[in-house]
Amino acid sequence: MKQIALFIFVFFFAIPTFAQTTISGEVLNEKKQLVFNASVMLLRVADSLPMAYTFTDEKGHYQLVTQSEEAKLLIAVYGFNLKRQFKEVENKTQTVDFMVQEEALQLKEVSVKSKKIWGGNDTVNYVVDAFRDTTDIVIADVLKKMPGIEVKDDGKVEYKGKPISKFYIENMDMLQGRYNLATTSIAASDVASVQVMENHQEVRALQNIQFSDNVALNIKLKENAKGTFALMADLGAGWADSLQYEGSLTGMYFAKRNQFLGTLKANNSGTNLVDNENVTVYPMASMVEPSAPGISGVRHTLNRSQGITLNSLHKLKNDTDISFNLLVGGDRNRKSSESHTLYLLPDDTLSLVERMQSLETAKMLEGSINYNLNKDLDYLKISLIASGHRNWGEGFVDNGELIRQEENYQSLCAKANIHWIRKSRRDPESGVEFNSTTSYGTLPYGLQVAPGCFPEVLNDGEDYATTLQNTGYQSFKSENFLRFLTSVVWKRLRIMPYFNFSMEEQSLNSDALCVIARRNDEAIQPLCSDGLLRFARNDGDQFSNDIRWHKYQPAAGAYFTYDRRRVNVTLMVPVQLRYLQLDDRIGTASDKQFKVLSQPSLSFRYDFSHNWKVSTKIATYNNTPSLRTLYSGYIMQNYRTLSHYDCPLADTYGANGSLTFSYKNVMKYAFGDFSVNYNRYRNEVMYAQSFEGNTMVINAVEQPSWGDYLSVSLYAGKGFSWKKLNINAKCSYGWGRSPHLVQNQVATYYNQGWNANLTASIAITDYIFFNNKGSWSRFTTSVDGFTAGSQPIVSLIDNANLSVVLPFGLSVTPSVEFYHTRSEGRTDNFVLLDFSLGYTFRKVKFSLDVNNILNAESFIYSYYSGIYGYYSAYSIRPRSIMLSVRFKVI
Repeated sequence: MKQIALFIFVFFFAIPTFAQTTISGEVLNEKKQLVFNASVMLLRVADSLPMAYTFTDEKGHYQLVTQSEEAKLLIAVYGFNLKRQFKEVENKTQTVDFMVQEEALQLKEVSVKSKKIWGGNDTVNYVVDAFRDTTDIVIADVLKKMPGIEVKDDGKVEYKGKPISKFYIENMDMLQGRYNLATTSIAASDVASVQVMENHQEVRALQNIQFSDNVALNIKLKENAKGTFALMADLGAGWADSLQYEGSLTGMYFAKRNQFLGTLKANNSGTNLVDNENVTVYPMASMVEPSAPGISGVRHTLNRSQGITLNSLHKLKNDTDISFNLLVGGDRNRKSSESHTLYLLPDDTLSLVERMQSLETAKMLEGSINYNLNKDLDYLKISLIASGHRNWGEGFVDNGELIRQEENYQSLCAKANIHWIRKSRRDPESGVEFNSTTSYGTLPYGLQVAPGCFPEVLNDGEDYATTLQNTGYQSFKSENFLRFLTSVVWKRLRIMPYFNFSMEEQSLNSDALCVIARRNDEAIQPLCSDGLLRFARNDGDQFSNDIRWHKYQPAAGAYFTYDRRRVNVTLMVPVQLRYLQLDDRIGTASDKQFKVLSQPSLSFRYDFSHNWKVSTKIATYNNTPSLRTLYSGYIMQNYRTLSHYDCPLADTYGANGSLTFSYKNVMKYAFGDFSVNYNRYRNEVMYAQSFEGNTMVINAVEQPSWGDYLSVSLYAGKGFSWKKLNINAKCSYGWGRSPHLVQNQVATYYNQGWNANLTASIAITDYIFFNNKGSWSRFTTSVDGFTAGSQPIVSLIDNANLSVVLPFGLSVTPSVEFYHTRSEGRTDNFVLLDFSLGYTFRKVKFSLDVNNILNAESFIYSYYSGIYGYYSAYSIRPRSIMLSVRFKVI
């Protein structure tokens, strides 16, 4: 049965049997007495990664089993009043005995806590069973209860407020960034430990050569979860305003050399199954549609979605693996809202009220293949990704006049990466590195708006039926990097010269067309009402584009690195030659530019102690606009925005810096991070925004301007042995100053905001568990030198749930979400109340969920962005009831 199911899910090959290493022995004290219940752990030598652990029995005996291919292994023994002891041994079946020393009673706290969290300088290991309770289903549920770790509503994982860059399962990266598939699929009971690796350098050949501040997370499975194919099913049916359903089938296999995770899903209960993660080209126009609020998608998404994912990794010999990923999905979403947009003009305000509805469909197909060889002296990674998206949308806007919109587009994207490193066998400190990334994307797009908009510009002031905006956009980009890992080494100072060549090509073809067939006073006539489509191309070339944009940038420079114990310094000094060419085949925007640039950067890290670290980064940058803001012919971005940028090539110069203090005390479950970031920039061009009624026209103007941003954030996480209490808190402050050219006046806009978040979880008893997540924010916008301003937007959000485990496999979980918003002189309070009843019979879990019990109809939120404030009442999912069952098929 298992082989049949495995064949259905994967194009897998036979699963071999692997040799095991068994290490056993006795633990004795100085009096040669047997030690009972001492912790014995098997670690990887390189990074203290746990591979197996056990406790000594009544006779002081232990046994560890591993399938690791490491040449050396590390065994650690510790326990109550025992001094921690390590032994490095060969990876072979053998007997290893320990003679441990007893320590004073003050180490009691350390020995007890080390069973929940332990780690080295850059690693933190969490024992999952120490944080898991009976209400946790998948590993994401447990991650939320670990100090220092946060799981966002979109499934992204952060450590001390910083997103993780890599997600491994048994030290293998199968999912290539889409790790929410694993966190929402792998059973919490199947995971032995979670390891967080700070300053993670994934390329072994660059370790001790190039410092990295990335954070990675590794899932270690229990032995009984390895080498066994598991097929899980989730089925649900219910009612809201119509029949609701959800279903998924998840197949998983994790072994020493092979991994597989496949899903088949369908639902109309609010979970979208399409994403744009690897899309490299985006439309230059769009419908005006409801803007989704910042709450969980299952609250507001009115969808019908289907998706299939297949992910497979095969580990070959010599530290080599190959992985395959396939994603097929389709979504159909309905949205509706009533919004109020307030444009903060220098000497006035403009208010726009819109009632919006939209229907969108999206289909996607994405596949990738990755080859990875990762050795101490050799590294080769080849990655190929291709994706296709097809989107169609229809929307209606009522702003006193009914406006119909329709868009249709499809994108094709491809990306290839080759990263190769070869180090000398005679001198492992020297070598060569080559990294090349090439991408291509194409996107034809069409937008239709009726009645015709911008008649003064597009049709000599005469009303007309429909505006058609067509654009065709293509992009090709190639970046190539060559570096000599060591040219000069003096003591701890390493100099590494490098060469870089990048090129980018973009093309844009567009037309704004008018359908001159009239509409009557009752409704919009079909475009073919008389059997003919009558187009009138606007006179002149100001409504069309045929442009090519070229960028070539060779560069040379050197990395200067200093690495000694607690100090790491990296200085990059480049010299760049940049050539830009804009070929406008219709308009007059053709231009060329040649510049010599240097954009140095400096990073510094110092470890005060095992617990305290400080790091800083300083960098300069120079950016030039892409074709998206260089076209001379008008493009209708949406029914209320018409733009063109008839100006010469211009630059943005800037510099940014950051300072971070980091704290970590594993034994006390304490984590902290304080950071300050500052950015200042100078633009050579400003974008003039002119309003005519409710519509806006954007033009580029040669005029320099300056702006800057400042942000400060503080993060603290603390875990307690008492009641499994875990608290994570984060507070941030942001301030920005940006000039805008509005209504022919230069005005400086000031934005300021505070934000505070607090999450907590506690096991009140062995059967009662409480979780709470709250946030508060306050944002303001003001205009310097003018009377126009804004009132603060203040919001308070609190989500709480209480889980009670009852006899006979029953559990109940009531939950409440409270939202408070104050803006524009009005106050809105919003409550969502849910209830869940669970029942577990053997290994089958039933759940009856009632959501939005109070049947709230819309979610109200506000925010500021640039020169405008936005207020929206967004329609959410109505009251619903769903009966679901989760069980293991095999």
